[in-house]
Amino acid sequence: MKTKTKVIVLLAILGFVLISGCVEEKQETPEEFCIKTGTGEKLSLTEAKQIALASECGEQGTLKDTHMCNEDTGTWWIDLDPYTEREGCNPACVINVITKQAEINWRCTGAIEPPPVQEGLTTEECADADGRVVNTADGFTCDENEISIGEVGGFAYLHLCCVPFPESKKLTIEEAMEIAQNSECTEKGDLTEEYVYNPNSKTWWIDLDMKEEFEKEYCHPACVVYEFTKTAEINWRCMGALPPVE
Repeated sequence: MKTKTKVIVLLAILGFVLISGCVEEKQETPEEFCIKTGTGEKLSLTEAKQIALASECGEQGTLKDTHMCNEDTGTWWIDLDPYTEREGCNPACVINVITKQAEINWRCTGAIEPPPVQEGLTTEECADADGRVVNTADGFTCDENEISIGEVGGFAYLHLCCVPFPESKKLTIEEAMEIAQNSECTEKGDLTEEYVYNPNSKTWWIDLDMKEEFEKEYCHPACVVYEFTKTAEINWRCMGALPPVE
């Protein structure tokens, strides 16, 4: 009886050790680091997020889970969900590995070319275009499946006429890549597999690996593909010059 009891106790202990080891292994997540090329200076993603939260980034928005490291400039780029959106912008919080400082890079493109309409729309004209009037003073804007075709007059605050975004204008990433391939983007760089879609500006942002002769210091360029016009252009996404290291 004693032998049987000892065996049960030993099996219980062994089972507990195995389970504890599995739980501990599952909880361990390798830390991500951004290392500036040629310096060895590095900053973990956890530290970068702490710096970002204590900066203007945390004051003006919330950090998203999507992020990347630009080893050439020594910066973490963490996508930002701003409290107050800017039309045609896809902001990121940029954290410098060396200075441990953060700032918002709004990554704005030119305004989307709207459908041809008369300026100073009336509410009736907006309704005739199957649109709806949105009061931006309340913090609202067009939905993801809509696009603004202009301002609606007769109000003290800015009102937009938001109409459904045509299905025929929407692009898949494969179609966006093809447009980018036949634009100035590939004349000055190579398209990468890193991309993001901005539903507010109806644009695809595809990171670029620039040719050496076109590189710009402190810039992280992307090829921006516009769904409505089916055109593409380079947005350099440059941040201010870095302060000297003391």
